[in-house]
Amino acid sequence: MVVIQLDEQRALPELSDAAADRTLWGSKAANLAVAAAAGFRVPQGFVITDDALAELGRRFDEAVAGAAAHLGNGRFAVRSSGSAEDLADASYAGLYETLLDVEIPDLAKAIRSVFASAATERVSAYESRRSPVARSPMAVLVQTMVAPVAAGVAFSANPLTGTRDEAVVSAVRGLAEPLVSGEATAEQWIVKHGHAHRAQNQDVLSPAEAIAVAELAYQAEGVFGSPQDIEWAIDDGGRLFLIQARPMTALPEPVDWTRPDRDCGPGTSVSANGSPKQ
Repeated sequence: MVVIQLDEQRALPELSDAAADRTLWGSKAANLAVAAAAGFRVPQGFVITDDALAELGRRFDEAVAGAAAHLGNGRFAVRSSGSAEDLADASYAGLYETLLDVEIPDLAKAIRSVFASAATERVSAYESRRSPVARSPMAVLVQTMVAPVAAGVAFSANPLTGTRDEAVVSAVRGLAEPLVSGEATAEQWIVKHGHAHRAQNQDVLSPAEAIAVAELAYQAEGVFGSPQDIEWAIDDGGRLFLIQARPMTALPEPVDWTRPDRDCGPGTSVSANGSPKQ
């Protein structure tokens, strides 16, 4: 992953080799930079900072085309990466524009469109509810498109029960965007201690693939130090990509199945159906 800079000495530094500047690159890009440096398979890409559009001026389109050509002549995904986005107390999910399958000649226009989406009324309303301060800086993340056979989201802890050693994996065929936007119903897996249970079956993932996705979420939690909400994709070669990683929001405390005895002595551990565990 590379980042467009105005300094000619640092025109295209590898993002995985650089210190991830959350304020400059935004949370999404900074998290992926950390993940790439930690050895995760992250799609290649580059970041356009908040002030690059104005400062590059007439050189902007050329700089973007050059950065993209450095990665190949395929198609690209163009996403927002705000400094206040993808945090534990603020996700901004769905507020900014995302453009997929963008070709190099259309990249500069797509980047401008994503930047412009930060000035919409719904973003302003969301930010005013969070804080009366001025809007947070935003960058734009451009990455090579993964052509997935399956994609989705995963949580390294159960978002409903708060169980920390139980991952939840949701999967759809093809791109994850219909799932993320709520337009598609996903196949769902519960993964715990290396065992996968399919709660909703649409024949998207095998048990081994569901376990691999859960392990990816656990590894992301290990790197970032808190339960993670990730987006992932598997291509036709079976390669598993990390598309996004962010802290889980509103994670409940784990359910405590220990009840005190009547004499206030040691508690009795009970199963989900209420019977004592031996």
